[in-house]
Amino acid sequence: MSLIGYNFNINHIFQILEWLIHEVDLPLHYPLVLGNPRPIELLILFFLIGLLIDNLFKKRRQIIFAGLIVCSFFICKNPIYPSITVVDIGQGDSIFLQDKFNKETILIDTGGQLALPQESW
Repeated sequence: MSLIGYNFNINHIFQILEWLIHEVDLPLHYPLVLGNPRPIELLILFFLIGLLIDNLFKKRRQIIFAGLIVCSFFICKNPIYPSITVVDIGQGDSIFLQDKFNKETILIDTGGQLALPQESW
């Protein structure tokens, strides 16, 4: 396939990406969960990434913005405010309570409907 006049096999790019992901996964071997950012956190993250790209040749500022980006990921992981999440899993509802900074989490399983035999009238 040629879009720019140069023919190349795109499969090699995907193989390199797969190898890179595999190499990064070897020492960790545990999933890295970063949380779900709120819209304002997402805007701040995009702004910081823009500042990082803008300051590519200024090493000191680049390190500062990269550190702020890493800190913003950990803020998304540990919520500042307590939250209540209702989860519908098909057989019944569950309520997930989260304290601020994930100090305590509680999962309340309400279960499904219990089908007991009833006497006919």
